[in-house]
Amino acid sequence: MLPSVWIPDPEPTSVPKPPREEHPLVPPSSLGQVKEMLLDHNKWLELRGDNLLEFLEWALMLYGSEEDSSLVPDLAALYKRVIENTDPEHRKLRLQSISLAAEKYRLAACTLLPPLVLDPDAFVVSTAIIDYVALSHPDANGLPFEFAEIDNLFKKRAFENPGAVLGGLVTSGDRRFHPAIHQWMKLLNYDDIKIATNCRTPFTKHGEIIFWLDCSEELLRSRDPKSEKLFGIVSSAVWLLGKNNPSNAVQDAERRFPAYETEHPVVVINEWGRSAYAKEIAERLYGCEAAEPAPKVFSAVLRTWNLEPRAELMDQFIPDD
Repeated sequence: MLPSVWIPDPEPTSVPKPPREEHPLVPPSSLGQVKEMLLDHNKWLELRGDNLLEFLEWALMLYGSEEDSSLVPDLAALYKRVIENTDPEHRKLRLQSISLAAEKYRLAACTLLPPLVLDPDAFVVSTAIIDYVALSHPDANGLPFEFAEIDNLFKKRAFENPGAVLGGLVTSGDRRFHPAIHQWMKLLNYDDIKIATNCRTPFTKHGEIIFWLDCSEELLRSRDPKSEKLFGIVSSAVWLLGKNNPSNAVQDAERRFPAYETEHPVVVINEWGRSAYAKEIAERLYGCEAAEPAPKVFSAVLRTWNLEPRAELMDQFIPDD
């Protein structure tokens, strides 16, 4: 187990106090001062809004600098306080600031573990997992060494929003993660998988499409009630990736770790235009259409890639739009 492993003990929930006017926090003179404040909960329990988020940033920078697992209970208590007293939109903005600072100062990936493990918001979590791996260091296979910690936490069911963790990692497009995240899929329930399928970026990647296509084919082979229930949302992910593709291009890419040590953190292996990519995956799309019962979602998937469905019209799924 890695030294920065994140398994905080449950904290009792507390009732937030009414907001009060606050003056901006005075920046600390050292990490030691931040640590002193973090360990004395009375120094931050009354903080609200921007002041609370500002202190969170200092505390996460401390954690990323020292990689001290003894700070985990205090960081967990602090982050739960943040969730109680801030909205997801402000946490998203602060996460961007924290990630940029962590990259600038070359902090450890564990900087981002509190939002990754404890936040319920899908956007915050899916962003945190991408930033987490970007700060990680490669093992002998070129994959993040720190990825083992995420795998461990997944198996311990430690994440507040596991669907967003999986979905965010799928959007990275790096197919080297697929063996692990296919195993994670087995640990998710229907609602978790639905969250995962809704994680997307403006850039469509081959790795995303292939992952959900692999899952669709596996579910079609299973033919049990649970698989039939999941097939609809998993296959809709393939449809949405074809439908929501503003660039009309698809890239196959791998990431280099850590991102701050390379000029090109994302390496493009291959790139296709829409029509060329449609030919690349056409055989698999038609195979899914033939194998699934009516109404056939993959008839709609085929149309998003300007491919003519082969199923009878009465058997095809026709989206409302």
